[in-house]
Amino acid sequence: MHLILINIKIYFIRVLFFPELISRGIHNMIRFERILCPTDFSQNAELALDYACSIADQNQAELHLLHVLPDITAAMSLYGDLVFVMPDEWVSTMEKHSIESLEKLPQHKPDNAGDIIRSTSQGDTATEIVNYASNNDIDLIVMGTHGKSDLAHILMGDTADKVLRKAHCPVMAIPSRKR
Repeated sequence: MHLILINIKIYFIRVLFFPELISRGIHNMIRFERILCPTDFSQNAELALDYACSIADQNQAELHLLHVLPDITAAMSLYGDLVFVMPDEWVSTMEKHSIESLEKLPQHKPDNAGDIIRSTSQGDTATEIVNYASNNDIDLIVMGTHGKSDLAHILMGDTADKVLRKAHCPVMAIPSRKR
């Protein structure tokens, strides 16, 4: 008898204080149609991809995978007047390698998810992620908080933090399991 009364009290509290949950229904609250999961192929990016696949599966959403190649000219400008000359084929080789690596992801395709779209771009990682999300009407970005390089984090700042501040859509930041 107590259990029934408790359930009735909880229902009335929900109706009084959260009527939008009752009127819209739990399943109609938020739907994601296009989910972006940027990757640098690190373990933390794989963990974020697991979350993105799960959400895409639950929402029958399109899953976008993006790898951003570094802008070598901008990275080299950190070292002052030193001039580095990269071979012309460097970018095409890195892009080819990125595309091959993206084709292997995700290792287990979600059963109910929509299409998986794989892309690469080149430039500042955070800027490219935000631009891709905006240009492709992304509803949710799911990304790791720590990538491959702690040195890159120190030199260029926190990519996830920049994306969180600049993105037009919600960002789910997945922390590293190493704590």
